[in-house]
Amino acid sequence: MKLLRKIAPLAVAGVLLGASFAAAQDLANWRANFPGADTAVVFHRSADAMAVADIVAALGTSAGGQAPTGEAHLIGAAGNDLNYGEDLFDVEDTLEKRDLPLILADGRFKETRGNTDNDVDYEQYLEFVDATGTITFEKNTETTEKPVNTYLKFDDLATTKAFRYRLVFENPVEFDTTSVDDDFELTKLKMLGREYFIVDATQNGGKIDSLTLMGGALKASQWEYSTASYTLGGKTYEVKVKIISDDDSTAVLVVNGEETDELAEGDTYVLEDDTRIGILDVIPNEGAEMTSEEAVGNDLVTFYLGAEKIEFAHGQEVEINGEAVEGSEADLQTAAAAGKLAEINLWIVPNDDIFLAKGEEWTDPILGRFKFTYQGLLSDTETIEVSTSGDDGTVTLKNIAEDELEIPVVLDDSTQKTYPGDELWPSGVTSVQDGKANSRGNLLIADGDSCTGNTTVTECEGTYLLVVGTGGEARIIEITDIDVANTEVSLREVSPDSSNNWPDRNYNTEIVLGFATIDLDVDATNTTITATSINTCGTACNAGDFLTSLGGEVGVEFNGTHTRVYLFTDDGTDLTGGDFDGGSEPEPDPIFQFIDDGTGDMIIDPETANDLVWDTEEKDSDYKVAIDRYDVSKPSTIKWGALFRYNADEDNEMTIIYPEEEAVHKVYVSELTATIPELTPGYAAGAAIGVYDTDVANVADMNHISVGGSAINSYSAELLGLSYPTYGTDPAWVSATGVDTLGKAIIKVMANPNAEGKYAMLIAGYEEVDTARAAKALRENTPILSGKSVLLDTTTETVTIAA
Repeated sequence: MKLLRKIAPLAVAGVLLGASFAAAQDLANWRANFPGADTAVVFHRSADAMAVADIVAALGTSAGGQAPTGEAHLIGAAGNDLNYGEDLFDVEDTLEKRDLPLILADGRFKETRGNTDNDVDYEQYLEFVDATGTITFEKNTETTEKPVNTYLKFDDLATTKAFRYRLVFENPVEFDTTSVDDDFELTKLKMLGREYFIVDATQNGGKIDSLTLMGGALKASQWEYSTASYTLGGKTYEVKVKIISDDDSTAVLVVNGEETDELAEGDTYVLEDDTRIGILDVIPNEGAEMTSEEAVGNDLVTFYLGAEKIEFAHGQEVEINGEAVEGSEADLQTAAAAGKLAEINLWIVPNDDIFLAKGEEWTDPILGRFKFTYQGLLSDTETIEVSTSGDDGTVTLKNIAEDELEIPVVLDDSTQKTYPGDELWPSGVTSVQDGKANSRGNLLIADGDSCTGNTTVTECEGTYLLVVGTGGEARIIEITDIDVANTEVSLREVSPDSSNNWPDRNYNTEIVLGFATIDLDVDATNTTITATSINTCGTACNAGDFLTSLGGEVGVEFNGTHTRVYLFTDDGTDLTGGDFDGGSEPEPDPIFQFIDDGTGDMIIDPETANDLVWDTEEKDSDYKVAIDRYDVSKPSTIKWGALFRYNADEDNEMTIIYPEEEAVHKVYVSELTATIPELTPGYAAGAAIGVYDTDVANVADMNHISVGGSAINSYSAELLGLSYPTYGTDPAWVSATGVDTLGKAIIKVMANPNAEGKYAMLIAGYEEVDTARAAKALRENTPILSGKSVLLDTTTETVTIAA
């Protein structure tokens, strides 16, 4: 498993719960101090699984979002989010108990049957492999509409496993190769949160060749001739044990009047309502036989209602209730010597590509005990709209001040050139735009741009200026009047606020506009007005660029023929990737340009030649879509997350959705019954990280919730200033917590002594059951908690505040 980066050792010793933490909040609002995206739940690796699950489930977002209900783990590690082009393996290659405390709980394999005895602990893992489970933007080829979207994709490549489940014995399980079935029969295994019993085992060459397991929704035992009723799925089942055979250890059951076949151990029977009943164990000859069915017999059968029979054959597909799971495979020999079983491994390669769009889920097709849910990207975004109509075009966006800015573009259909501006100069009046002479547009976009009148400089009244202040704020300012006699100009704001005016300003000095200071040079003799300095962005953005509301950088360029628009990340990285000019740095490419369509109309020409890969949005759609290429060195994998969509039929509209930060994607692995809520942009629901108490130094700069007392959790001992382990009978523990007997627990919040502005909380009971009940009470806020510390009475499941 990828390990989190090591941080300096904790400096917690001597810090008591009673220490000052004036900034800590009341327990009534504890979630506000423990946002899921910045909280580590600290626990010991072999204890308090139920309490940990409750706390993880209780953690919502830092601003009111909802957490998943049920056990769920958000793929992500400290400082390592799931971005475009990355797969699950890149972020977390292995999930274990601390990630899914119930599904991947440790277990115990204990048996005394046959010729060997075993009492072995085991651990469970869920592993991912490279190059699948990838966040991708592409066409879903598995549907007829073939939509292009962002997906969590699992590949159907023959050598690429979607996931690998491992059950690893602490020490190999030993068995007698001459009587392997006797050694394994009826031994319990808890896999992925469900209890199974081994009903058959075979070996080949001293190694386990197959295991057959049985589990189910409801397990029951009945004596021969007895009748009992059960409720399953809202339906009542009356089961009568008609007969148990002494000769061949079989049983015949009658369920709601329907008689089964004669069933031996491991056999199943499907009832008329499709409920499966399976025989786990038959014990005949338990005593004197009854001579009449009027009395209960002494033979016993154990069975499942809603039975599930699973067959693992080494190197073969897993079979569930007699049906093979296509693409699956079982491995029962990993690292095993003859007469020993070291691991049980299951994996699957999908037969077809699996595309999960936002809100969609995929259930583990082998045991059906967990699911993947993709909840889309979590990022603040802004929208840039581009449109054209006839001779006009517009780029509409929000500037850094979050005001809507419209940048106009105009077409000269006689020359098929597009210019920055909302109109063309009349004959004889020309512009220098972006340093290009003999332009016709009226918007000056760069320092040194100018307008030259035919006979007088006043013919340049109506000149627009794209003015950028030192903070990157852009506005469109018009020169409404040029008064040579008084060396004055009058200015007004065109966009975003047309009510702003700056009348009669001396053009021989700097002109202060508030958001920016500009310099204009009026040469009446040569009939020219020059924008000496209109872009003062400085270090906030690249020369000539301006900033959007989320800090993206936009550049507007006139290349002598067309008006082009560029888009960069907040650090100036070109989102198209760019073309290499032979040097070490790429030349940026425009996201789009305005061009003539050849018939006298302006259209949008998106970047298509080299970098952005466009695809039809879905079958028969007029729209095409693409995603940026953030890192040209890895064009197929690394994306910032800017999405582009344009009308390829009319070429007259385009939308860009731009994220503030590199897009982060939310993928959950959870139990089947977990509900994963839709996420709110900017928040990270249920993103708490589980860490063992021995690894807490890795997340020292996060908020901490320590689960369990000082006898089991070493970090709890450190928070209390106690040596580890300090047991519940120790006076130091009692003095620090007030928990002096079974049926008590403490919850207390404090400032995190390791990180300024962070918090720590202790949840600890006298025994594990007390800790679990306290955590559940905290999650449900029953009873209502307040203050910075509370002592709870956890004698029963109905928790109260201790007197």
